[in-house]
Amino acid sequence: MRWRQRFFRRALTEKHLDAELRFHLEHRIADLVGAGMAPKEARRRARIEFGGLDQVKEECRDVGASHIIETVIQDLRYGLRQLRRLEQEEELKPSRADWSSTREIGRGQV
Repeated sequence: MRWRQRFFRRALTEKHLDAELRFHLEHRIADLVGAGMAPKEARRRARIEFGGLDQVKEECRDVGASHIIETVIQDLRYGLRQLRRLEQEEELKPSRADWSSTREIGRGQV
């Protein structure tokens, strides 16, 4: 699957990732059962060895190139928000001319 497809078709990517992780988990369970372990115990042992599916999914997501692109986009959006906020603050600040005229009024000079 190309990185563009992974990035723009997130639902499909999640579906593929989930299917692959479940395949590996079921394969490990089958190996343990084949080695003579009871099915219930094999399932429990495989889940312990494999770890939480959500944690493994998160690790897989962090490895891909789409994660880097998402991070860059998030950083750009944050930077733009900060610039907008600074511009709004600058609009609210009185200019030097406003301050000097206020001081002159306070002294009785205009």
